[in-house]
Amino acid sequence: MGRLFLRYIEAESVHCCALCATHLAAHDQVVSRQFRGRHGDAWLFGDVINVNDGPPEKVREAAPPPLRRPPRGARPRASRALSPHGHADA
Repeated sequence: MGRLFLRYIEAESVHCCALCATHLAAHDQVVSRQFRGRHGDAWLFGDVINVNDGPPEKVREAAPPPLRRPPRGARPRASRALSPHGHADA
């Protein structure tokens, strides 16, 4: 496998890997905490180290939910008109 060559960040606050404690980014590199990644909520960093890039992936945009139409032959609901006094007309 070989020996890993890791770089370390000299800063007051450093973000590290939860599994192996490898330095990833300084705290001042946080761009957004309201970022949504492919696997859920994530933090977006401006610059990171000790990370390998993978091949580019296509971004799948979420499709809007389909419109629900009434079944064929269904009658539309009758609306009830209100009188000027706020009572339903009979």
